[in-house]
Amino acid sequence: MQLIIRHRQLSSIHENSQTEGVGNEVRQRASKDLANNLNLAMVTIYTFLLFFCCFGCYKGEKSRNKGFSPATGSATG
Repeated sequence: MQLIIRHRQLSSIHENSQTEGVGNEVRQRASKDLANNLNLAMVTIYTFLLFFCCFGCYKGEKSRNKGFSPATGSATG
């Protein structure tokens, strides 16, 4: 009787270790995918910010100054 119980315990431990191995493999693959996605997102965000700061702000300030000149001189003209 004890041999049957021990055999069941050993087989259940073996099954648990196999499923844990698969779980770790899936977890590692998911973390790699997540890291790759984060890297891609960071590159995209930095590229967007670079273009926005270099072109967006520069063009925005130029066009804003064209339509509205700051008040220099007298108000009566």
